[in-house]
Amino acid sequence: MARRIFPKREGTGAIGFAVTGMDEVESTLENATNRLEKTAARSLHKSGEIIMNDSMENYVPVATGALRGTGYVEPPDFGRGEIVVEMGFGGPAAPYALKVHENPRAGKTKGVSPQGIEYPTTETGKPTWATHGEWKYLEKPVKKHKDDVEKRLFSDIDNLFGEG
Repeated sequence: MARRIFPKREGTGAIGFAVTGMDEVESTLENATNRLEKTAARSLHKSGEIIMNDSMENYVPVATGALRGTGYVEPPDFGRGEIVVEMGFGGPAAPYALKVHENPRAGKTKGVSPQGIEYPTTETGKPTWATHGEWKYLEKPVKKHKDDVEKRLFSDIDNLFGEG
């Protein structure tokens, strides 16, 4: 279908022209946009999984493993011109997850309270305090991987369009 970009005005010396094939151009752009969104979503989800794995292996305070077991990365959500990949910890342990995330002593107490009182152990002698990990256990790996997320995203987009 031809579309007139601007009309020719008689007697003004203005030149008008028509563009043909706009339906194909629009279709190609829409297809490219859809492929770009899907590629970006996959890339961001992959980055979320990498961050979550690093968090669970190296940062989450572990006493019983219950908190570490609540880590999740949601599938990408599309809306209002953005792609959101939610990740976090919690579920039923959400109040504990937030408390530990914001506690500078998380994973560092060695079984002793700030007042010098030893924490109890289980009936079998296992510690009830975290022996591994630290506070800001999701924030730190997000900051650590920030540049990698961007590089992966741009690389995946370049590969999509044959520039990688």
